[in-house]
Amino acid sequence: MHAWALLLFCLAADPDWSDLLERALGGDAASKEALCEGGGGAVGALRDALARAPAERRAAIEELLAETQRREALRAIEFRISLPRTPLTLDFVNGPDFRFSISANNKSGKALTILALVRLRVLDAGGHELRPKLRQGRFGFRRAGCLLEQHAFADVDPARAWGWSVSASLARFSYDPSFVTGWEIPGPGVYVLEATYEFDRAAFRERCREPGCAGHDDPAKPWNRALELKHTFRVEMRVN
Repeated sequence: MHAWALLLFCLAADPDWSDLLERALGGDAASKEALCEGGGGAVGALRDALARAPAERRAAIEELLAETQRREALRAIEFRISLPRTPLTLDFVNGPDFRFSISANNKSGKALTILALVRLRVLDAGGHELRPKLRQGRFGFRRAGCLLEQHAFADVDPARAWGWSVSASLARFSYDPSFVTGWEIPGPGVYVLEATYEFDRAAFRERCREPGCAGHDDPAKPWNRALELKHTFRVEMRVN
């Protein structure tokens, strides 16, 4: 499918998703791209196709569906890591006053719910991960009750301003879904803070295995409303 034909297809009021899927499964790169950029219509069509697909085609359709959902989600929300504007000296970055922020901006026209936790990695200039100086489980001494209830979620209203934000330190990062972690920068240089937002509803609900635990399927629970997405975002940090 040529570029101009692809554009016409994406602008069509009622595109033939089945035909495009066949082309994509046959190896046509332009058709695959059109599906992945097809938004909610493509997501619905791919879900229907997956429900009817024979076993040998399911993996390929699942891959297309995951990428289409990811792009659709990223049109709704934007994540960012922001560093302080003061000079980033080694003593400052490793000290108690250094704070950076992780934020989410809702770009859609409706309220969104997100898991208010991200995984963080610190990389050196060569892309090698720094080993945390602190790493302890969040739930070693957790209070009684459903494990799912003990995860933080945030409702992010539609706004031009950044609607959800946390302030964190490298010495003790407490916004990881599983661990409290902390790093010490070994010396001056260029480093990267890399955060990953990841929420898979089915996998999350399986984390609680308490017999008779009620409410997992309640549509009002935040985990049943939260944005399903895996997305990594980063910022470069120059330490003097």
